[in-house]
Amino acid sequence: MIDVHREAMTSNNVPWNNFLLFYGVGKKMVYGFVEGKDDPSFYRTFFENLLPEGWECKLIQAGSKDKVLALFAATDWNQYPKKAVCFFVDRDLSEFLGGEKYHGENLFVSDSYSIENELLNEHTLERILDEVCGIGTLNPPELQRVKELFRSNLTTFKEALACVMAQIILWRRARQIGDNLIARLDKIKVKAFFEFNSGVIALKSDFVLEASRIQNAADAVNAPIGAAGDLKAVEMEFRAKAGIEKFVRGKYLVSFFLECTESLRLAIPALFNRHPVPPGKTAGVGERNAMVIIGPRTRCPVSLRNFLEINYVEHIKQTQAAAA
Repeated sequence: MIDVHREAMTSNNVPWNNFLLFYGVGKKMVYGFVEGKDDPSFYRTFFENLLPEGWECKLIQAGSKDKVLALFAATDWNQYPKKAVCFFVDRDLSEFLGGEKYHGENLFVSDSYSIENELLNEHTLERILDEVCGIGTLNPPELQRVKELFRSNLTTFKEALACVMAQIILWRRARQIGDNLIARLDKIKVKAFFEFNSGVIALKSDFVLEASRIQNAADAVNAPIGAAGDLKAVEMEFRAKAGIEKFVRGKYLVSFFLECTESLRLAIPALFNRHPVPPGKTAGVGERNAMVIIGPRTRCPVSLRNFLEINYVEHIKQTQAAAA
């Protein structure tokens, strides 16, 4: 332990220092490196549901995907049990940028653009309406109608962003704005493109044309617009690789989810006559706290569950067998 603390004190790698300070041979603990501050809200619930009594999981924020991958590549697996130390990153747009840099049994890459994409389903919608908004009065046909509207709205939203995602891919390929591009993508406020009427989403008149959405995105990040032919070619590639279904940027989908959930709640009196006023209350969820509130109410993706089984669960079984 003295050696561990000495190594931590002499290293400038803060995430690795945190790991070393918690790591100990024989501890009933598994470890995970994640990208950002919101990630533990999504992952921790799934981990704790699988860990037996007495075991804990320490999640360490590395700060970015590249930093998580750098730690993964630099770890000496002769010193640490691979199944007990795992790494979790978003896939982002790697499908369109040459693929993932690293692969490993203890490296989990999200199925879609990011873990935020896993929030976008009818199961999560129902839980938020019930548990956060306090709407428990919808009967089965009403709830089904709300879910159908959500599904239709989501399709419209994703379709409208295909051209913007194509432009983002072009920027990433051209390395425009350097390392600051990903951070600047947050400046694109896609919710400005849309409006809701009785719970139904539609593009605002100013953004009906694809060119207007692309121009708005370019202005937001201060980057040039790609040539029309290049944009169309990349959009076709985006669609062919399941981009509409899987690779719309997760933070944009979270923005949609929040707007759509509240619009559906407010539209209930217009949809169903027996409700004179919108039931429940405003969720009080914003983009800054979305993962904290919504993340734990999301179902664990099958791929993540399988990953946890072959790593953390298997490590615990091996540890318990060795101690028996």
